[in-house]
Amino acid sequence: MARLGLPFSFSLDGGPTGQVLARPTTVIATHGRVYGGDSLLAAMDHQVAWLKMMLRFMGIGDISKVMI
Repeated sequence: MARLGLPFSFSLDGGPTGQVLARPTTVIATHGRVYGGDSLLAAMDHQVAWLKMMLRFMGIGDISKVMI
């Protein structure tokens, strides 16, 4: 998904710089279980959190999600 030089690069100070144009992005995800925002199991939802982190790393900041 993320390969150096395509969606990101490193600046002279060593920090990552996203190369993807800042476009609104929607993450559409599905789970076999409901991980509600207030439930004790919400912390187990690593799928959407990881995808959002990777998209931000590549330069995309306007991210919404749709849970099916």
